[in-house]
Amino acid sequence: MSIYFDYNATAPLRPVARDAMLRAFDAVGNPSSVHGPGRAAKAAMENARSSLAKLVSCRPTDIIFTSGGTECNNLAISNAIAAWGCKSVLYCATEHPSIAAPAEQSGVLAVMVSVMDNGEVNLAALDKSMSAQNNPFLLCIMLANNETGLLQSLPEIAERVHQAGGFLHVDAAQAFGKVPVDFAASGADSMSLVSHKAGGPNGVGALLIACGLAVSAQLVGGGQEEG
Repeated sequence: MSIYFDYNATAPLRPVARDAMLRAFDAVGNPSSVHGPGRAAKAAMENARSSLAKLVSCRPTDIIFTSGGTECNNLAISNAIAAWGCKSVLYCATEHPSIAAPAEQSGVLAVMVSVMDNGEVNLAALDKSMSAQNNPFLLCIMLANNETGLLQSLPEIAERVHQAGGFLHVDAAQAFGKVPVDFAASGADSMSLVSHKAGGPNGVGALLIACGLAVSAQLVGGGQEEG
């Protein structure tokens, strides 16, 4: 008998999620269509959006569904540059490659911020890095570390970032489904979530963007998820 322990990589699909998926697969309808099946498909999507919003304390309109965490993080960085005018991207030394790589390839200044021996962000180094930036800037930080499980103190970090004239993106992929995730209380401007690490299906993610912040469409010609 084998026992699976690597839930930080991916988790088994929960039976309740499998049942919901099978019901959805049997339904036919384009959510953009105005006929009955289309409206039913649209309602199913919006019900899922509302359920997630209640779970993570955000508004349904804050949620953009994606194909997973990598797309969420790439979209968060590109949107911060295109829609919020961020002139640099700061990220912690322990970030996932889906943060570090797009930050380094973003076309704006990328700055890696050191962490302490226990993995917490070095607040002195963070303050120094933020003070050297041309505002606005974006700081990317994971809520829960995928190897150690360390949880960053988001409200304190968010306050420092905003006081320094920046925006905060939080990668909560590892935290979602394991610890409570409260978007409103975190102080984050955007946040990435994934389904498959919490017993949901692969290929599903959600990018949360705080109410009132602009969103730059990445795709044109279709209205899905506002582009």
